[in-house]
Amino acid sequence: MTWRCRLVLCWRIFGRDRVDGELGRLRRVLGGWGYQLGRPEDPLLPLTVAQLMLANGSPHLRRR
Repeated sequence: MTWRCRLVLCWRIFGRDRVDGELGRLRRVLGGWGYQLGRPEDPLLPLTVAQLMLANGSPHLRRR
């Protein structure tokens, strides 16, 4: 499965709004720590997060 397909699969399983919301939260946290994330359309972070969500079986990135 290609990386792009994993992102689409993640959107279908967990919902695009939820996935994009968690991704936005992660971008804010990383930016607060001083990381430069590049252009918003850069696919590396979304694809990596999608892989983590699928492997974890949950769209939630923070501990509960």
